[in-house]
Amino acid sequence: MRRAGLKRFTGTSVVLTAALLASCMANPGPAPTLDEPEDQVDAPADEKSSGDGEASGQGEDAQDGDAPEGEDPASGEVEDGTERSAISVGIAPFQLGFNPHLVADGSELVDSIANLVFPSAFNGNFLDTDMLHSAVEVDAPSGTAQRLRYSIKEGAQWSDGTPITGADFDYLWKEMVSTPGVRDVAPYRAISKITTSAGGSIVTVDLSTRVEDWHQLFTHLLPSHLLESGQFDRVLESDIPASAGKFSVASIDQARGLITLNRNDRFWGNDPAKIDVVQLRAIRSTSQAANLLRSDQVRFVDIAPTQTLEEQLSLVGDISTETVHPTRQLRLNLSTQSEALTTPQLRRTMMSLIDSEQLARLATERSVDLRVPYGGNPLMGSATEQDIAALRAVSEQSPLRIGVDPTEPAAGIAAMTMVDMLRNQGIEASVVENRMTTIVGESLPEGEVDAVISGVDTSLTAANMASFFTCQTDEASEAETTESSAASESATAESSTEESSTETSHTEATEAPEENTDTAQKMWSGNLSLACGDEYEAWADSILSGELSAQEGLGLIRHINSEQALYLPLIDETRIRAFDTNRGGGSLAELDEMESDL
Repeated sequence: MRRAGLKRFTGTSVVLTAALLASCMANPGPAPTLDEPEDQVDAPADEKSSGDGEASGQGEDAQDGDAPEGEDPASGEVEDGTERSAISVGIAPFQLGFNPHLVADGSELVDSIANLVFPSAFNGNFLDTDMLHSAVEVDAPSGTAQRLRYSIKEGAQWSDGTPITGADFDYLWKEMVSTPGVRDVAPYRAISKITTSAGGSIVTVDLSTRVEDWHQLFTHLLPSHLLESGQFDRVLESDIPASAGKFSVASIDQARGLITLNRNDRFWGNDPAKIDVVQLRAIRSTSQAANLLRSDQVRFVDIAPTQTLEEQLSLVGDISTETVHPTRQLRLNLSTQSEALTTPQLRRTMMSLIDSEQLARLATERSVDLRVPYGGNPLMGSATEQDIAALRAVSEQSPLRIGVDPTEPAAGIAAMTMVDMLRNQGIEASVVENRMTTIVGESLPEGEVDAVISGVDTSLTAANMASFFTCQTDEASEAETTESSAASESATAESSTEESSTETSHTEATEAPEENTDTAQKMWSGNLSLACGDEYEAWADSILSGELSAQEGLGLIRHINSEQALYLPLIDETRIRAFDTNRGGGSLAELDEMESDL
């Protein structure tokens, strides 16, 4: 297949500026020995600026109110007659893919499950004292911008009994910097070397660029001993094989729409889960949500709105609802690697033909609780007849191809609707359906699609803003790898000398990941337009170091988008949480603290 070359542009200069075990917890036994978002990228739609969005895509094919065969979620009774404390929660229909580090799997559900089952160095800006004794910044040697040291607690372990070690830190770093389409890649790209010592319980991380908010690193560590032989974009596609949080994933049944979490009895911390079983049940219709709440079969529901949801729930006694706005947005991204959309003007012309307000209504099949960024497409109708004629001529030679994951209902409808809008203007266009991991990892960098419609994380963090500017050119790959390896060898020798005076255990050094020929030809980018400009690396470094705030980074992104026409916000995510007022509410983020319904 043809591999598109990297196109670079220079943007207009802009001013740079996370004791004893509780008595109710099972004893995990000895482990075997083995060597925050404070805002949105774009403001809420009711402020006429862009935010985040996900559509419902809910069908009517479920049997309303029926519990899965052999289980009673309200009582916690299962087929063998065992009584276990349990709660059941209604969620939106889900698709397979549970890797919280992938753009393709990004959702509130995946992030919430990850918080329950995967350990993180920090929760927000607070040290995870269950997993770590300490995480501190220490003096860095010459040639290293910053050095961090993590001390893992004895007894910290995965649910299969394997200890958490520096190998898990190393695995996440290597996969993050070598896999296209990962989230918050920028701070991981700043790491030059990871060294482990004391049998893997001491982890020293060297960075080539200073990362002020380094607490964002090593969120949601993964069990490297179970995943390292697989592809990172597929290893958590249908299950999560081990946990190191308060819960473990017992089963994921997409056909029945059921995810079952069990209390992790190997959790070693002082505050284990208060309930034995959490059942996450897909809600496929408005009436099913009402029936489950009416019959007390779920503690609460957390789903996307429908046209009649709140009206239906208002007729059920003592039901309270609240509207929440996660930092996610459905977005059209136009590829700078496209051979059809070669100029900002062609991309801007394509955007100008999209009625985002109409598209949002059709994609979500609702007009209530619908947040359209900017209140509608600000570019709509701005193209001249000459501009449209130019795009029409290009599309006759190379029809525009819009990539979309068919498992995302709202995105799929949005893509079809967009094609209809373009064809009405004489623009040849089609929809290309594929797994989002394939679109991001292959179709976009290969130039096989001209645009992609996908959900994106719009949280206002330094990692997210800097990641927009994180890209790697084909030409720079080999040089950067050689330089990184040389720096690693030097730093490894220095680190070994330093640590040998204080550590009696062996030291294992891990150098920067090497890139094979095929991998080196690919480009990793934090934005789905694959845009890369001359100033990008400097801007990413400035945001990571704190010289530029996340808000200032957002300003840069908006400015570049206005000049280069890289993306068009389509729908800001809205969710409805509903619960019986007499039983109390809750959220997916609070499941580990909730009490049983019993």
